[in-house]
Amino acid sequence: METPYIDSLKSTLETQNKLLFYLEQRIEYINAEIETCQSEHYHINEARINAIKTKAEIDTLKKVISEKTEYFEKFAAHFEIEFAEMEKKYDKLIENAYLRAGKLPVLKKILDSVNKEAIKRDKEAKLFFYKQVKQHLL
Repeated sequence: METPYIDSLKSTLETQNKLLFYLEQRIEYINAEIETCQSEHYHINEARINAIKTKAEIDTLKKVISEKTEYFEKFAAHFEIEFAEMEKKYDKLIENAYLRAGKLPVLKKILDSVNKEAIKRDKEAKLFFYKQVKQHLL
């Protein structure tokens, strides 16, 4: 089963980690250029400015990656717990929902409009659907 939101979070983290890698490489290249530069002071100064700005970008990016990683880990763990609990109760809840749908028009509309194929292949869609149904049964 797919998890589009979790996959999106992973993709964002992968992109930011790549950027961090290349920015850190940039610092190495800049420092090497400073050491070997025989030209005017202007170029050395510009390289130093570039190094400082790049270091600031790296620090900011490390903080963002750390925060997103922490969020991702918490979200994924919480999602898996919710999903496991839902799986235990899903069939009974849906059966009960179909039995009560005649008396609850909003619930009937939810049940009639669900994309059953999406529910089969997408864990997030299934959990969202489950929560909607559960909310209207309470």
